[in-house]
Amino acid sequence: MCFTFVEPEEADGGIAVAFDDCLALCVATNVSSGRAQKRETFLSPVVLLSIIEAKIRAKQAFMEPGMHTIRPTTKGTPLSQIVMLWIFCSLFAFSTNPSFAQLPGDVPGDLPMSPSDDDTVMVFSSPRPLIAEENDDGARNAVWGLDVLFSQNGFGLGAFYRREFSSDWYGLFHIGFSGARNTDEFEQFDFDRGWYVPGKVNRLFMVPVSLGMQKRLFQEDLSESFKPFLQGGVGTTFILATPYAEEFFSAFGSGSFFVRPSGYVGLGAYLGASKNSLTAVNIRYFIIPFGGEGIESIEGFPITDFGGVFLSLSVGW
Repeated sequence: MCFTFVEPEEADGGIAVAFDDCLALCVATNVSSGRAQKRETFLSPVVLLSIIEAKIRAKQAFMEPGMHTIRPTTKGTPLSQIVMLWIFCSLFAFSTNPSFAQLPGDVPGDLPMSPSDDDTVMVFSSPRPLIAEENDDGARNAVWGLDVLFSQNGFGLGAFYRREFSSDWYGLFHIGFSGARNTDEFEQFDFDRGWYVPGKVNRLFMVPVSLGMQKRLFQEDLSESFKPFLQGGVGTTFILATPYAEEFFSAFGSGSFFVRPSGYVGLGAYLGASKNSLTAVNIRYFIIPFGGEGIESIEGFPITDFGGVFLSLSVGW
């Protein structure tokens, strides 16, 4: 049975509030949606005031019978009362739903931290170094290239193969081709002989072949566009002497061939930060002793050391 509290002037057909039914429905809704863990619930002020007002009216009804009439509800409930009852219970169930409650804070050490409890701040790193210290492309660690040589003997050509062992150590294989002569050789012109060098007895050519290392300097202090290095190497130099009195090409058939040890030390620098090409300048001092009495280019002035300062401009791919 449900007791309905009715205002005296509205007892016949006025507004009636079935308080017990509403409270029972709200409690049932709250229990059915509850969870096992402890949660703090929150009641909206409007709903809370409505409940307090209903309780006060009920108390007054029992304490002052003259103000209210209490009678069993025997007739059907009007549609307006059903709608108001449904709205009231819905608001109460919505405000007491545990999904809108606030969880108490966890005490450190009570529960193990899960991955979802970690700090949500995301730190992004660059997909590549801001300043490349090494070539990312493995093929660029092995570079072939060509040299243009300048020395007291004139111009020459060369080729090299460079292998990168680390960011500051390189291995280098080098081969060059250059002429050799005394420093005071000058051509003269004669109507009978054409251009010739007075007193010259041999044309001299040398091919130094060396294996060396390069050590990069000041890697942490300088940018990638300028990479100076120290270098040194040892190897063999092939020397060819052909008779000057014979025609240039036919003289190779009667030439003399010599093999001598050699070595060099020097400085250089790689220019530019491109990974697809290599440009370098070098200054090397070669030591190529011939030994014995040497070999003549100009009659009476034998050459005993084919070494000296070599400048080179290198380009590689």
